[in-house]
Amino acid sequence: MISGDTITASYSTNATVTSPVLGTYTVTALLADPGSKLANYTVTNTPATFTITKAALSVVANAATMAYGGPLPSLSGTVTGVISGDTITASYSTNATVTSPVLGTYTVTALLADPGSKLANYTVTNTPATLTITKANQTITFPQPTSPVTYSGQTIALTASSSSTLG
Repeated sequence: MISGDTITASYSTNATVTSPVLGTYTVTALLADPGSKLANYTVTNTPATFTITKAALSVVANAATMAYGGPLPSLSGTVTGVISGDTITASYSTNATVTSPVLGTYTVTALLADPGSKLANYTVTNTPATLTITKANQTITFPQPTSPVTYSGQTIALTASSSSTLG
């Protein structure tokens, strides 16, 4: 373009912030020629196209532990990649119960809630975790009998106390 010619271009597209993912959209140029110089040029105005792809969304459940017979722990995790304005959230659950046996493998999974129906715009990676159940603590205490105990053929009375993390 020759110096002094004030031809400018602005660009527009048929895509909007609510355009569907995986759609193909066109970008076109609109030329402004306030000095009426455009007739001096051979102009090729070729529209461009682009495709909106899915955003990555990652959900990772956190590992947890609990004692046998104890309450189920509060389960949590992390959701990353949600685009501002999308109301995608996660809740977490497990197949373990308060009476599930120790040494079992119990999965913590995430369930996504999508009240705005935006989940189709994402490629979701959902990573579960493990809930580990440990043995419950049980303590039995025998107090020391009075010493010395002399053999008498009589029964000696002993007492014991116990404490436990069991409910």
